[in-house]
Amino acid sequence: MELKFTVTPKQLKEKLRRIAEMENPPAVFLWGKPGIGKTQIVYQVGEEVKKPVKVMILSLLDPTELKGFVFPDREKRRAEFFPLNFPDEPFILFFDEFNTAPTAVQNAAMRIVLEKKIGDYELPKGSMVVCAGNRLRDKATVNKLSSAMVNRALHYSVVPDFEDFKEYWMQKGLPEEVVAYLELDTKYLSGEPDIDRPYPSPRAWEMVGRLLQHGINSVEDIAGIVGEEAAVRFVAFMKKCTGVGKMVGAILRGEKVYPKTGEVEKSFMLATVLVNKTNRENLAILLNYALEAPDYMSPYIVLWMKSVLKLGVVTIESLLAPYAVDLTKRFASKYKFVIEG
Repeated sequence: MELKFTVTPKQLKEKLRRIAEMENPPAVFLWGKPGIGKTQIVYQVGEEVKKPVKVMILSLLDPTELKGFVFPDREKRRAEFFPLNFPDEPFILFFDEFNTAPTAVQNAAMRIVLEKKIGDYELPKGSMVVCAGNRLRDKATVNKLSSAMVNRALHYSVVPDFEDFKEYWMQKGLPEEVVAYLELDTKYLSGEPDIDRPYPSPRAWEMVGRLLQHGINSVEDIAGIVGEEAAVRFVAFMKKCTGVGKMVGAILRGEKVYPKTGEVEKSFMLATVLVNKTNRENLAILLNYALEAPDYMSPYIVLWMKSVLKLGVVTIESLLAPYAVDLTKRFASKYKFVIEG
């Protein structure tokens, strides 16, 4: 399905959370290319609204299985249907990879999607049905939905957004090399799906991060996840960032050391690492460092400040505290940076 209007992962999460809190939430269908976080968002929303997520992969089921399992009662000479094992409290029923299922299975699920009923069993009041699928152009071996199925859900088209993933990754501790590289080369956050070679996606970059945490960082390893072009550029980026760790250590000791003019990769890496190193204790040191930075460092200094504020690493209250307020005012003046508080 192709929709004109799109939402970012962060926007989708907020919308799903509000819908999940409804007394009788409608079914929702999430569309988007593989690896952009659709499944993760459903789990995050379930955790936030305290509704467990029950995942079902329709392509693994037969149409009759959705109705439950048949048990014969020999004494009464009849058969009864026992529903699948669902929670007793309100929950989120998540049909992941919905449109990889054959049409017959999709049709069997339509009553669940609209009425939240499986045979004689009805989902607990307040339960929500969420479906997710890839588009036909994503080369994910999917089937078209019927018009009846389309008309039974609220549809969202999800598009990847670097700022959303940056915030999530920085909070989760993804290696800084990945975040800094994609800050510079954002177009490689998510590539066009391919069946003949690996391609970049947020999910793929998280896999790269796990490799880096275990010292696996050769170009052939990275290429096996995000493809050759992105891997070559990423490995070249890491090589150009050599020495940033020592530079950060010196900065935190109060030394005024800066990347050279034209060392763009090292500057992006430094700004990213400093976000994770910033705290209330060293804030004055870093503000002084920023105030003495050469003009060519301005974009990276502003990037650092925007990131620490957005992630909540430093609060407005800390910036306006007596020990930092004069430095903060000078910072705002030098970088034309508006700090509200």
